[in-house]
Amino acid sequence: MNFAAYGHEGLNTLGEFVHQIEVGGKEVVQMKRLDGVLSENGLSRLDAIKIDVESAARFSAAPGL
Repeated sequence: MNFAAYGHEGLNTLGEFVHQIEVGGKEVVQMKRLDGVLSENGLSRLDAIKIDVESAARFSAAPGL
């Protein structure tokens, strides 16, 4: 994960920054598919979820749901 420098905290991203801003830091994060997390925890359904994806909504839904 790329962390934006002070003053741009809302622009943190798993990819590359879209705007020319200073990188405040980087950290490796583990990612899992939502369907896998549900299966691992014995859950057959999910009633609600909030996802803050900014402009990447088209990448966030299927097939992980």
